[in-house]
Amino acid sequence: MKSETVSWSGGQKQIFTYEKSVKPGQIIECDKPSDFQFGFATVIHSIYVIGSLANSEIPKFANELQTQGFEAFADWYSPGPDADNYWRDYSKARGLTYKQALQSHGARMIFEFDKSHLDRCDAAVMLMPAGKSGHLELGYTIGRGKPGYILFDGEPERYDVMTQFATGIFFSKEELFEELKKYRG
Repeated sequence: MKSETVSWSGGQKQIFTYEKSVKPGQIIECDKPSDFQFGFATVIHSIYVIGSLANSEIPKFANELQTQGFEAFADWYSPGPDADNYWRDYSKARGLTYKQALQSHGARMIFEFDKSHLDRCDAAVMLMPAGKSGHLELGYTIGRGKPGYILFDGEPERYDVMTQFATGIFFSKEELFEELKKYRG
């Protein structure tokens, strides 16, 4: 086991202990402080698949993750690509503003369902393209100290430096799967 003090801009210093092999409770080795986004080494059993209700690749990707030996949660996808539009239209028909609709029983129930599975899963993968909700879910996951990855479906049209918050950014499933296998329990 090796210990060292790491410092970086901003004056933060912390002692990190690590080994080459990753086991539950150990801290993993990394090249830069941003790699410590999820701190202690994590054994990943379950992955929350983040994406768009309009992305027909979600079920297929979830199945591929399961083939790799992970539980892949993507049940949020089942209402279909028009679920948000139907909710909006229903809420407006009931005379609700967006703020009021967010506090409705249905919206609260759906939010709590998704949040409970974000909390339960060990990691998240955002399958692009994804919208605002997906980016919020990824940020929430990373903010909770869990690994959060982005899998692009190709070179993005618009570059965004803030994707560096992600634990890892991938452009092929094979590379992502190789990374995830390092943490499979």
